Amino acid sequence: ALDWMPDDARKTLFDESRFQGSDLNYSGGTGGYEEADYNHEEKKEVVCSGKTEKSLHDLDFLFLYSHQWKKFGWGGYSFIFDMFRRGRLGPKKDNVSICSFVYGSHHSEFSDSCMKTPLWLARATGFTGKRNPHETAEEIASNTIEFLENVSKKQKDLKKKKKTEN
Repeated sequence: ALDWMPDDARKTLFDESRFQGSDLNYSGGTGGYEEADYNHEEKKEVVCSGKTEKSLHDLDFLFLYSHQWKKFGWGGYSFIFDMFRRGRLGPKKDNVSICSFVYGSHHSEFSDSCMKTPLWLARATGFTGKRNPHETAEEIASNTIEFLENVSKKQKDLKKKKKTEN
């Protein structure tokens, strides 16, 4: 699932420094990296003003996987969870990033197609797991809303803090 990302984005997300102290080493995913001469510094982007440098890890992340993908290790789950578990996913300060999975779900349940398919047919064909896709959709929505609320609260708190500092 992360193979669709451009090389520079994957190199930033899976920067070598994020795996220091880990048993894991990300080497570019299924197809590897296009460029062989990758320098291992975390890539930064210069904002238009030229004053601030930003990294992908300056953002908070929500990585919500299906149980199926977690079980098979698809979508870079082990790498993302490893960074999350060790506090290396997202910002170093005030991090509200999440890496989780929806228990008993199949990947197809992250689409509304499972809710439109008769449950007996979806289960018989392996299109959905043992849970009702409407329940997994509610869990996906509640996890997403909770994450967005946490990010919103964090932004409001940071604005208040800046006002009091000025």
